[in-house]
Amino acid sequence: MDRIMVFCVNPESCCDYNVYPLAESFEDYIRILLATRHTNTSQQIILWNTKEKYLDFFSILNEAEYQNDPKVVFAINAIQNQMRLDPMEEPYEYVRNVQRDFPYKKIPFSNEYSTGQ
Repeated sequence: MDRIMVFCVNPESCCDYNVYPLAESFEDYIRILLATRHTNTSQQIILWNTKEKYLDFFSILNEAEYQNDPKVVFAINAIQNQMRLDPMEEPYEYVRNVQRDFPYKKIPFSNEYSTGQ
């Protein structure tokens, strides 16, 4: 599988960046998804400066209900079986490392996005 970096594009300013990396490859991103059972988790890691905040996210009632919903469980299991991948063991640490080492200033934006017009 080609190594295609996966980014989050967030038009709302939830942090210092509107575009930020989530995984060094699509395969790694799927492994994160398998571990967290939710795309919201990976895109919000940039906000959490401690692993405790990351773990607290899983105890929010509607997040826990979503992750245990039979449709979500079925979809996650189907992805895992089809792609023959294992869940990532330390998704929080992985994403934080990718984001820490990423050269954000090298993301090219056209003038219409750079000026906010």
